[in-house]
Formats: sequence, structure tokens, C-alpha cells
Amino acid sequence: MKRYKVSLTRHGCHWCEIVIEGREPDKALADTIGRFPAEDGFVLSICEETEQCRIVEVGATARVLSVTYEKTPIDVATAVNTGGDRQSRPSTTNRV
Repeated sequence: MKRYKVSLTRHGCHWCEIVIEGREPDKALADTIGRFPAEDGFVLSICEETEQCRIVEVGATARVLSVTYEKTPIDVATAVNTGGDRQSRPSTTNRV
């Protein structure tokens, strides 16, 4: 399953982080990018996160205790143009 983390700053201050995952993460990523324009002072940093390790407690029922992700920076302009498809995407963090 694809997962993206979008970090937003506004006028130079950290504003929030948004985690995107689910059925259509590429569409949700493109929509999220469109909602925070540079004209309003937003700067977005996007990483695609790939699950690397899961720590599970095993007992009567299994329970996930922790998940570790490998983060790959994504170019914002390329993410918008390709709908989040990572092929041939440069590994840099850019402004919108």
C-alpha cells in the first residue's frame, strides 16, 4: 500500500504534517497539493513512505506495536503532473 507524508510550512513556520494512505493515495496527494498553494505562503515537502519493519506483539491476538518506514523524497511538481506515480521522479524536496 502506498503511503505519503506531506510536511507543510507557512511563511517559514512548521504548520502541519499530513499522512496519506488508503484506496487512492495518488489522487489524495494531488488534491492535497492543490489545497495549499505557494501564493498563500505554503511550502510542501513530500516523501513516499515504504514499510520496512513491523514489530508485532503475539499472544491470543496479534497487535502491531511499531512500524518503521523508509522515506523517499518526491518532487512536488512531478507528483502533481503524474498523480503521485513515482516512476522517473527525481529524489528532491521542492516548493510548490
